[in-house]
Amino acid sequence: MGRHQLCASVLIAALLSGCGNRQENPVGSDLITRAQGRVVELPLLPSRGGSTRFEGTFGRAFGESDTLMVGRMGGLVLRSLIRVRLNPDSLISAAGAGVATLNVQTVQLRIWKREPTRGLEQLQVHLPEQAWSELDAFADTLNHTAVQFASSVIDGATAQSLGDSLIQIDLPPEYLISNMREDPQGGSVELLLQPAAGSRFFTSLVSRDDNLPENVNRMPELRLTYSMGGNTFTHVANVSADTYWAARDGPEPGMLVLATIVRLSPVFRFDLPDSIPRGATITSSELWLNYDRSQSMFGKLTFSVERININSATDDTTFSLVNSWRFDEQKASYAIDQTVVQGWLSGTTRNLGLALSTPITDRENWDVNWVVFHNPMLKLIYSTPPDP
Repeated sequence: MGRHQLCASVLIAALLSGCGNRQENPVGSDLITRAQGRVVELPLLPSRGGSTRFEGTFGRAFGESDTLMVGRMGGLVLRSLIRVRLNPDSLISAAGAGVATLNVQTVQLRIWKREPTRGLEQLQVHLPEQAWSELDAFADTLNHTAVQFASSVIDGATAQSLGDSLIQIDLPPEYLISNMREDPQGGSVELLLQPAAGSRFFTSLVSRDDNLPENVNRMPELRLTYSMGGNTFTHVANVSADTYWAARDGPEPGMLVLATIVRLSPVFRFDLPDSIPRGATITSSELWLNYDRSQSMFGKLTFSVERININSATDDTTFSLVNSWRFDEQKASYAIDQTVVQGWLSGTTRNLGLALSTPITDRENWDVNWVVFHNPMLKLIYSTPPDP
């Protein structure tokens, strides 16, 4: 065998023997075989405590006729003033008679409501005892209290529901007759609607939100039935209206309310479990919102999720935007930026909690809405770091 053939045989033998060599790879076999980490989905995390903060008021719905509201909401007492002007001479002309007297039989005020009204028996009908107009400002927005407005109960006035969307207020005929006697040339019917003391209901009777059904957006109307010369006539007149609100007491402790116009913001916090290992990466975070439909009233609205911070220089509490969404009653969860939770986990930002807010820059939030939440929850998915 020549020298070249011998060297080739030795080389082949060495390579073959190397195939069975158990010596560890000098760069470490763990780099190839070690686990790449796990994906873990945690059970829903409940919120810890919570409260509602008052952000302020957006006065578009107060001192104007765009919205008519009566009841209690978020510590506010909401009252509405209603006026309809009647000309007795026009009523006589419509009846085709020349006499100057009217036999008033019924006086009814009909109001189309936005939501089924609870506690209708707690709706009080008052007589306003001072002058007012649709342009009056009824609230002091600096100290969040309403102006004093004198009124008295109208004896004999009653309210009843006619179906799901209509309230009928029956007034004693003498109420209208006495007004006409005092002002024969411009008799008017004026009412103040308010909740009874201690009542816990709310209704938005009319709103100028184009997205609401037409029957909801109808302004109230007065239906007057009278007789002359043995004939009975019905006169229907539209009314003007205004709304004002009383002192703000705030929601009950622990009650989470998100509201527009009277802007209320829920504040809550989530404690991250110790089971999340150091170095884990948050891959998904969702805010789950459970609301109480029986205590809420809303149409379309948008809301923002905000992170709560404390300014280190001033110690003031600040809020920074995380995500914005349109509230959908058919939707339970809303994705939020997972870097917020990642910051809490890593300790780069303090976990001071989250808040919900309603931006007044969104046209949808120019109508009255409020949602009562129970126990917001956080859903987290994270991945563990590779095994060491």
